Amino acid sequence: MILQEGLNDYESVNVEIRYDNATFREGRVENVIGTVSGSIAFPMRSMLGFGLEGIPPNSTINDVALEMTVNRIDIQGVGTGDIEIYLSNPAINAEMVEADVNWYIINFDGPGGSPNFWPVSGGDPTTLLSSVPEFGSEAVGTVKTFANTAEFVAAAQDALDSNAPLDLVIMAPDSEPYNQRNFVAFWSDDCEYEVDGEILGLEQRPKLTISYTYTLPGPGDANYDGSVDSDDAAILAANWQNSGGWLQGDFTGDGLVDDTDATILAANWGVGTAASVPEPGMAVVLISALVAILFWRKRSV
Repeated sequence: MILQEGLNDYESVNVEIRYDNATFREGRVENVIGTVSGSIAFPMRSMLGFGLEGIPPNSTINDVALEMTVNRIDIQGVGTGDIEIYLSNPAINAEMVEADVNWYIINFDGPGGSPNFWPVSGGDPTTLLSSVPEFGSEAVGTVKTFANTAEFVAAAQDALDSNAPLDLVIMAPDSEPYNQRNFVAFWSDDCEYEVDGEILGLEQRPKLTISYTYTLPGPGDANYDGSVDSDDAAILAANWQNSGGWLQGDFTGDGLVDDTDATILAANWGVGTAASVPEPGMAVVLISALVAILFWRKRSV
């Protein structure tokens, strides 16, 4: 599966964040990683968030890789060092929203030391997931791949299992303590430009590629957990008489969640569990009861 802004209407989160004004840089066509000079060093990082809703629940993630296209490089000092991707701490920022991302650095321990990471929304970089070795100006226009690692796979698997986005921080930690101009600029998910009347740039946006395996669900198993039980019935009831797909309880593929789907669920009730299978004719009664309960709960809120 390829996750890339603009591909099949997919939308990712991508924000450049800088110390100098302590605000997000939403809508920029670049992700600048590294440092610029000033009265103090001004580090620059980027946040990327990828929703994994398109991957079936209970899938097993096998490989993860991120591709970034280099637009420009400016090295006037020690260099950037390796460009690294970290997992963002979900305890601080469980769901990243572009307009909410922020970053405040308190101070640095000095050249060669470690920066104090931001304490507010945006999340601390936690686990190192992947990196790209330092490169020079010859790399402009090329694609750099943050390759698959066990840590990258584990982070994606945890995000999928938690029904959460995969939130990442890209940074050049070796450059941040130095008050020098050392940065690389990758194209962002807002990359778009016109050539001879044609809009280009999609192919240069950040691209996350994930390979996974999963077992096809049995009839009635709406949540792909290998069993047909009350959880699946609740999903079907919540979408009763509405349009939807398998994850909403449409087991016939006709685009509508109705009594035919309820019959399929009832006929397979208890598969993968120790529960007994009810008569198919009881399906509508079961679902109707669940619909009534959900309606009562909504009315009582």
